Amino acid sequence: MHGGYFDLPLEDLEDPAMRYAPQPQVSGAMGGRTLSYHEFARMGVTLLGRLRSAAGNTLLFDDDLVANVEFADAFSKRICSIFDGYIERDGIEAPPAERTRPSAPSRRCLRVVRRLNWTSSRRASAA
Repeated sequence: MHGGYFDLPLEDLEDPAMRYAPQPQVSGAMGGRTLSYHEFARMGVTLLGRLRSAAGNTLLFDDDLVANVEFADAFSKRICSIFDGYIERDGIEAPPAERTRPSAPSRRCLRVVRRLNWTSSRRASAA
């Protein structure tokens, strides 16, 4: 896509380390709806922070979930602005952009899980 994000030369990046950043997750799911951590949480997905270590049946996670969700929201807003600018600048006919931001997941969905114990049946229990 030539929208000003994916085709940036290295010297135009705000920070050269950005070349190693993960690519945005873009989806046309369900007719073009935005999929986000908020949507996953509303679907009942347990959101976790960064995996820190694993030993036996125990997984340990950082408590960075809320910061990661906030980062993803800010990045989504930024990338949507870049795509909207590309559409407008090049006069591309496109359906209206989603203007409503997803509501925040409930505090239950964003509760920090630091330890997850896997049983032999592969069901997990949060500790």
